[in-house]
Amino acid sequence: DLLSEKYCTNRIIADTGKILSNLLLEQNLVSQISLLIHPTIVGKTAYRIFDNINLTQNFKLIKKKIFPKNYVWLVYEPE
Repeated sequence: DLLSEKYCTNRIIADTGKILSNLLLEQNLVSQISLLIHPTIVGKTAYRIFDNINLTQNFKLIKKKIFPKNYVWLVYEPE
């Protein structure tokens, strides 16, 4: 509400890491999650973006697109 009032905006896009994304999710401030899936297995060195989150939330798929080299873009909304 403060940002909307001060900057006359109704949408904020956050390209985040796991700390900010988890905080936004836990505060119910997320209307969409956009994920780009790379077809690579990295094992133990993986960056686990939803690690340590204290939330259980179901999402529904609203958009999907397949790019060259089998990259997949998925967009979800909370149910």
